[in-house]
Amino acid sequence: ANEMNCNISLDKSYQTIISILYVPIFLCGITFNVLALWVFCFKLKKWTETTIYMTNLAISDFTVIFVLPFKVYSYQSPWKLGTHLCSFLVAVHYLNTYVSIYTVTVIAVDRYIALKYPFKAKVIRSPLKAMMVCIMIWIFIGSLGSCVFFFTIRKLGNATEQHCFQKSSSEPWSLTLLFTLEILGFLIPLVILIFCSAEIIYILKKKKISQFRQEKNIQQVSSIIATNIIVFIICFLPLHVGFLVRNVIESTSGSCTVLLNAVKAIHFSSCVANTNCCFDAICYYFVAQEFWEATPLLSRQQNDSGLNTQNSLKLGVV
Repeated sequence: ANEMNCNISLDKSYQTIISILYVPIFLCGITFNVLALWVFCFKLKKWTETTIYMTNLAISDFTVIFVLPFKVYSYQSPWKLGTHLCSFLVAVHYLNTYVSIYTVTVIAVDRYIALKYPFKAKVIRSPLKAMMVCIMIWIFIGSLGSCVFFFTIRKLGNATEQHCFQKSSSEPWSLTLLFTLEILGFLIPLVILIFCSAEIIYILKKKKISQFRQEKNIQQVSSIIATNIIVFIICFLPLHVGFLVRNVIESTSGSCTVLLNAVKAIHFSSCVANTNCCFDAICYYFVAQEFWEATPLLSRQQNDSGLNTQNSLKLGVV
C-alpha cells in the first residue's frame, strides 16, 4: 500500500479510551513521586548511593508524568500549542523515559557490586560517585537526544496543526533512530538488569549470609527482585516490539489495516510503559532503607508486620 493512501489516524473513541487510562496513571504517579522527592530532599539526614539514584529516578519519572496531561490534550482536541512546544514535550517525554530506564539499570548494577564484591564496594561506591554516574546518564541520554531525537523529532511527534504525540505518516524511521531506541535504549539495559538480578538471587541462595538465615527471607527477596524484572519487561517490551513491527510494516509497504492496528498497539503500549513511573515509586519503599528511617509511621508499620524488610534493604534489593 502506498503510504499516501494510508489513513493511520486514531479514531476518536480509541483516543478517548487512552485518555481515560492516563488519568489514574497521572494521579498515582504525581502523588507517589512528589512524596518521594519530598522525603528524599527534605527529610533525609544522610545521602547515600541508593538515595541519590532513587532521587534521580524520581525526578525523571516525575517529568514523564508531568507531560501526560499534554498527551491527553493532544488526544482530545487538535493541537494548538505550537509545533515547537510539541517537539519539546515529545523530546522531554522520551528522554526522561530512557533516563529512568538507565537509572533503574544502574541501581541494579550498584546492588550487584555491593553484594558480589562487598570489600571492593567500599572503594568503588560512594555518594559522590553515584552523583557523577547520574550526571553521566543525563549527558549520555541528552547526547543521544541531540544527535538523534531532535533531528527526527517530527517523525516521533509529527508536530502539525492537528497532531502531537502521533506519528501520522507512513514513512519508516531511520535505522539510526531505530537502533538507538531498540538496542541502546532498551535491549542493553534489559540484559544488564536481568544479569545483575539473576546474580543477586543466585548469590543469596548459594551463600549463607547472616542476614538471611531463614529460607523464607531469601525467598521473599528473590520474589521482589523477580517481580521487578517482570514489571520492567511488561512495561517496556511491548512498546519497543511495537516500534520494530511498525517500522517493518512501513519499510515493506504492508497493509494499511495492519499498520493501523500496529499504531493502536503502540499507543496502548506507551500507556502501559508510563505506568512504570508508578511502579518505580512503589519500589522506593523496598529499595531505600533511608526512606523507612525518614518516615516513622511507615517504619512502625514495617516493624509491626514482622517482614524483616530492613535486612532486605541492607542487601540492596532492586
